[in-house]
Amino acid sequence: MPKPGDIYHLPAEVYRLGRSQHGHFCIVIGMDKKGVQVNLLSSSMDLYDASEHFMLDENHEDFDATKLDHSTYAVRVSPIIPLYQLEGKGSPRGVLQGDLRKRFEEWWGESI
Repeated sequence: MPKPGDIYHLPAEVYRLGRSQHGHFCIVIGMDKKGVQVNLLSSSMDLYDASEHFMLDENHEDFDATKLDHSTYAVRVSPIIPLYQLEGKGSPRGVLQGDLRKRFEEWWGESI
């Protein structure tokens, strides 16, 4: 069962970010009867805007727990995904934890 802070991969056939042709990782924000709210992650650094996005920096002490390959950032795109779309993906890739999670929650504006 997905939990807030878990990181999953969403294939492109589940959700596309902009004109992207590939899937994206996402952070689970919460769940309700409609599904799982996620915040999408992007690694297109040419589109990164520090005033809008939240960076998950590969050099941060808590980054390893995310199990992501390199720095990426949250883009404040938070669709509701049907639960079966995440449950069918097995275990989460990683988890947002510690100071990195605290800083994400401050950026997000509430605890997850």
